[in-house]
This record gives sequence, structure tokens and C-alpha cells, in this order.
Amino acid sequence: MIMTKKIITLNEVKRNNLRSVLELLLRSDGLSRVEIAEKLGCDNTTVSRAVRELIDFGIINTGEKSGSSNGRPRVALQVNPAGPQLLGVAFKPDGISGLLTNLKSEPVRTETILFHHCRSQQEYLASAAEMIGKLQRAAGSKLAGIGISVFGSYYGPDALLEKVAALPILDGLKLRPFFTGCTGRDVIICDHTVAIAAYLTRGNPDLTTGDVMLINVGKGLGTVLLNNGKKLFNRNNHGGELGHTIRIPGGEKCACGRRGCLETLVSTPALVKKYQIFCKKKVSWEALSGQFCNGEPAAEEIILPAINILAEAVAEQLNNYPVGKLVISGDILKLGIRFQECFKKSVLSSLFSLAKEKLAFYFPPIDSEDAFAVGASILAAEDYVTRFELLTENT
Repeated sequence: MIMTKKIITLNEVKRNNLRSVLELLLRSDGLSRVEIAEKLGCDNTTVSRAVRELIDFGIINTGEKSGSSNGRPRVALQVNPAGPQLLGVAFKPDGISGLLTNLKSEPVRTETILFHHCRSQQEYLASAAEMIGKLQRAAGSKLAGIGISVFGSYYGPDALLEKVAALPILDGLKLRPFFTGCTGRDVIICDHTVAIAAYLTRGNPDLTTGDVMLINVGKGLGTVLLNNGKKLFNRNNHGGELGHTIRIPGGEKCACGRRGCLETLVSTPALVKKYQIFCKKKVSWEALSGQFCNGEPAAEEIILPAINILAEAVAEQLNNYPVGKLVISGDILKLGIRFQECFKKSVLSSLFSLAKEKLAFYFPPIDSEDAFAVGASILAAEDYVTRFELLTENT
């Protein structure tokens, strides 16, 4: 029998040390060399070498000295807020949002384009290219990566966009050729659910441990599974299409071409449509959710059954994948605490004991209009960290 043995090179060790130190600092407000060594379980010399290289590249810097318990001054290291910048862009049905962030995903500049009515794909893409160019020029040589978040389904090497129910004019768009063409570089592409997962896990450390199922409910429904913060079962940063599981065979026609999809029953546009037919008057999602929160009977007539349908669909997922944490995000949370209580009760009533055991519910609010773009920039930052390790091999 021929045995093979993997030889770990010095460059691999060096890359791992750099990545470990940088990832630790990205998740903290500042740590000393000694604290980093303790958390990573390595010696001070190893940390000092990695820190020196990160400082030389302008990735991190040192803060002011402060006292410590043993009398020696503590010098905190932190990610340099004036260091590399990431560009995040989000395609949305009603417009485009873009921003520049530092490596800790803190916005340093934002741009927004709103469409009251967009007549063509050409018009939409021209606006996107103009915004991206403006942000690229603002970042200059500091630009370290670009992340793009989109709605709809995409596939293949060109990331071909299809079944864009919320804005059909974007059907058939080849995302990767367009973005590499207007930026002059490779970009990271993700869907909105994956972007929200990145956004929420960066701001909520509790979601970076254990098994997590995140479901985003808004104009569509997407899902992604996480294990210790790492995405599972996604392809090309594209989460699962929960909204296009069929709940009522032969039911209402969905934008995907099939009938009876979950999206036709519980997405926010579907609920608005049902209310307008029921009450024979126009209403926005914000107004409808406000009426439900205030106990308006007509709103309850439409929304309460939808909550049960959504809960049953989610419970089926949990029975198949009994995770420890369930996260519900998106515009559906505008239905308030009553939605959370009804949804949780309905889910638990449909779960097997194994799936129910130790299950924790999370309903984190999205506190930024730019969350999709920030999430895309976080993925670009993660890619930059990987590429940075490779760049340092020759230094």
C-alpha cells in the first residue's frame, strides 16, 4: 500500500496565521498581541510576525497604550478604518443601492437610485454602471473588492438571471459579464438571502455558532443553512428557493411558471394583492402590516391564515433539517410581535419532538436600508482576506 503524506509548507502556515489574526480582529473592537495569542492558542512570536505584516499592508493599526492588570501597558490592535475599502451593490425591484465600507463593513459612503418606473433593462443597467463607477472612483486605490447582491434566480458561469418576478425586465441578464465589464475586475455575486445571512451573522455573534436555518420573507422567500457561520448547500452564493415549493397543487399561477407556490400565498406582494381584492382598495405593505398590528379585522382575515401556511412550510423544513436556531428576517417582520407569537406557536405545533427540542427562534430586525449591499460587501471582504493571504506569499 502506498501511503501519501501532505506536507504543510511554510507559506500555508503563514497564510493561516494571517487569516486567523485578521478574522479575530474583524470580530472585535481591539485586542493586544497577548490577547490574540491566548485566543488562538499560539505563541507571541507567531502573532507578532503576522501583526507586523498586516500593519505593513495597512490592514490593521495600533491604538493608544492603556493600563493592564499586571502593570504592563496594553497596546490594542484594530482593523484600520482608513484601510482597504469594499464596494457593495444591491439590485432591488424599486432601485439600486450602493456603498463603500471598510473591512469591518462599516459604511463610509452610500449612493441610492430609486425608480418610480423603469422601462427597460438598458435603463436599469446604465444607472447601475454610473453608480458603480462613481463609487469606484471614490475608493480609488483603496478598493479591495466588489460584492453584488441580486434578487431572482441565477445559474451557470455567466450567472444568468431568470424568473425575476419582481422586475421581469431583468430576465436573461448575464450578471457576471455585465459586472466584470463595467468594473474591470472580478466580482462576488450573491442572492439577497445569502447577503442577509452575511449581514446578520456579522452583527449577531450568537448566529455564528451551531446549526442555523435562516429564512428571508419579503417579496420572495429564500433560505440558507449555516453551520458555525459557514453556508451549507448553497451554490455560487445562491440560497434555496423556499418560495417556489408548491403548497397548493394547481393553485394560483406563480411567476416561475408553476402553480400553487408558497410565494403566491405568503410573500408580501401576494398578501397585498389578496387584501386589495378582498377590500377593493389599494394599500401598501407598510399600511397593511400597520393595520394588522392594530388588529384591523380585514387585515387579520388575510394575514392570519398566511402565517399558518408559512409556519407549516417552515416546520416541514425543520423536520427534515432539525437545526438548533431558526432565524426569520425580511419585510414580514413588519407584522410585529403578534406575527412572531402566532408563527412560533404554529411552527411548534407541527414539529416532531426531535426538531422541537432545544429549538431557538430569532426575529432580528434589519436596521439598515442598505443591508443587502452591506451583506454583499461582507462577502467581498471575506474574498479579499483569502486573496490577501495569497498576495503575501511573494513578500
